[in-house]
Amino acid sequence: MIAAIRSYRIIIPVVVILLISTFAITANWGGVFDVFASAGIVSGSSAGQTRDPWGVDKESSSFVMPASPFAGITVNTLVDENNAGADCSLREAITAANTNAAYGGCTAGSGTDTITVSVAGTLTLTSALPAITSDMTIDGGSQAGFIVSGNNLYHPFTVTGGATIYVTITRMTITNGLVSSWPGGGCIGASNATLIVSGVTIDSCTATSSNNGGAISTSNASLTVEDSQITNNRTTSGSTNGGGIYVQGPAFVMTNSLVSGNHVAEGASGGNGGGMYLGTYQPSRLENVTVSSNTTGAGGNGAGINLNSGTYRLSNVTLSGNSGAGQGGGLANTASATIRNSTIADNTVTAAQYNGGGGGIQNGGTQIQLSQTTFLTAATLILSTVRRSKIRPR
Repeated sequence: MIAAIRSYRIIIPVVVILLISTFAITANWGGVFDVFASAGIVSGSSAGQTRDPWGVDKESSSFVMPASPFAGITVNTLVDENNAGADCSLREAITAANTNAAYGGCTAGSGTDTITVSVAGTLTLTSALPAITSDMTIDGGSQAGFIVSGNNLYHPFTVTGGATIYVTITRMTITNGLVSSWPGGGCIGASNATLIVSGVTIDSCTATSSNNGGAISTSNASLTVEDSQITNNRTTSGSTNGGGIYVQGPAFVMTNSLVSGNHVAEGASGGNGGGMYLGTYQPSRLENVTVSSNTTGAGGNGAGINLNSGTYRLSNVTLSGNSGAGQGGGLANTASATIRNSTIADNTVTAAQYNGGGGGIQNGGTQIQLSQTTFLTAATLILSTVRRSKIRPR
């Protein structure tokens, strides 16, 4: 189906540039859009609107740790010991924080705990870390200096404490994690909690079996990712979604972050969202985010991002170089989305047998609003900047 772009205003530069990038190699016209939604697309903001409908401060995350007494626990060894010796390992620190009791060489936790790592280097796990079941912050001290490795065998972080707990994981690299059980997420899995990932690199993690989220997976959990890199993660089963991040929960916020090189396996019943698969029921946003070079296997929709459900605002987002074998090279949408001040370039879809279309965006949702968003395409000589445009099926 060929989509028409009807704009209230189109800003045309003085110099016409032949823009070559986003395209779709399909039996159908891929172009910039493939729109099959029967609902109309609306644009612009409500008259007299004075409050951001997302209800969040643009300069800060939407989730804030509650005020609470806290105790400090210091990790002073890279040995993955468990209740042995006088040193305090990360494994022992999590147990001490969960139980509010001294454990191994670690002091007792109390209230909202802060676990601080005082040593640099790589912690190689010998088994999965204990699940986090209480409020805590785990601070590695340095995004590059402290590394937690699952050794391609074990799952680093699981958060399962309940709907009222708040957990922050910050300033570290998490790599080579492996998960084969619920709640998924090759390096971090969270259920019924609020999770903040800040200043973290998550690289080369894997979700196997029927688990979602190569790097992070949430189930009924709110997630904030800020100042982080989600790279080279994957799922291995075609019934799964979210090569980098999988979200099913109240809300999702991502700021100042990179999602790149992630892959979701092919499959007729899944395999969507090479970079991210997002399903929320509260307003969510992505701001200052680059989503690049992510892929899906055959039948997978949304190589960069799959917006499955919810309401989203994308600001200053770059979708580039993503490649899928289904629909929506840059973004597949069955939700409601506003995209502004963003760039969508060099994305592709390649599988005609899966009705591939929408090299840049494929929309099956209720609406997409576009404002000051740049598309680069070889399918047509269009444009540069689109302001307040409507996308409707013809």
